[in-house]
Amino acid sequence: MVGPTLTFDDLLRQVPLIHNDRTRTWAIHTELAAFLDHHVGPETVTLETGAGLSTLVILRKKPRLHVAVQPYADEFAAITEFASAHAIDMRAFRGVVARSQDYLPTAELPRLDLVLIDGDHSFPAPFLDWYYAAERLNVGGLLIVDDIQIGTGAILAAFLTADPGWEEVVVQPERFAVYRKRAESACRDNWVLQPFLRDSYPTAAVHLTVSGQPSVQELQANLQELRTELEAARTLVQSVTTERDEANDAGQRAIQESQATHRRLEAMTTERDAAAAAARTAVDRIRAMESSKFWRLRGVWFRAKRLIGIDVGE
Repeated sequence: MVGPTLTFDDLLRQVPLIHNDRTRTWAIHTELAAFLDHHVGPETVTLETGAGLSTLVILRKKPRLHVAVQPYADEFAAITEFASAHAIDMRAFRGVVARSQDYLPTAELPRLDLVLIDGDHSFPAPFLDWYYAAERLNVGGLLIVDDIQIGTGAILAAFLTADPGWEEVVVQPERFAVYRKRAESACRDNWVLQPFLRDSYPTAAVHLTVSGQPSVQELQANLQELRTELEAARTLVQSVTTERDEANDAGQRAIQESQATHRRLEAMTTERDAAAAAARTAVDRIRAMESSKFWRLRGVWFRAKRLIGIDVGE
């Protein structure tokens, strides 16, 4: 007898053994399970690469269509048996027993509202899953990359985080990342328009043109050249300014020294003129003394000699 449909919490507690010949289940993170439970509804069209707990979580919400792609028929059998035992409606389920990298390139997929990439994690499978499934994802639809602790998942998540065509919604570090599609074309066909490649792995030696316009590399190279030239010009201006200031300082010092020398020469000239004037005065006084006092004394002397009877010859 089939029991009532499981609640979300019941499903997490009763996850069946699905993988590795039904010996274990590689279950998605509980936060990712809750995200799927919240975002899947009756009108939702979903696709996942891989299958497991995520398949049951999605089908429990009765989507309009859910496509799961993985290469092991017994995993779908285990999911179907569990769903039948717990009244989970499987009418919207389409299980594709194939590798996603073989199936998706030629599949006629419907327009999708949600894509979960959680199948083969070896290189380059996750990138192929994204490449083919993302083109069918509606603008505003959700893309989930699981197991981003693995290199392929980490690279794909980093690419989507950097790309303007995708909006980061939720990231659980080293577990999963959710993105919303923002542009109709999810796969840009020119690597210079992909920020992850352009900025993470710059190739200065490559010069491309896009639609007749300079490439990003050329613009970056030109900008760098302009910056180099500007820096050289600044250095030259600084050098010239320094030389000018030094020349101005030297000129000021020369003017000050010239003025000081001129003042010293004026002082020396004044002192010389004063000395010459003093010398002339002394000469004039001597001459005056010779012409006055000496001769007056001489006359007195001769008169005295005559008075005392001394013969004075003249």
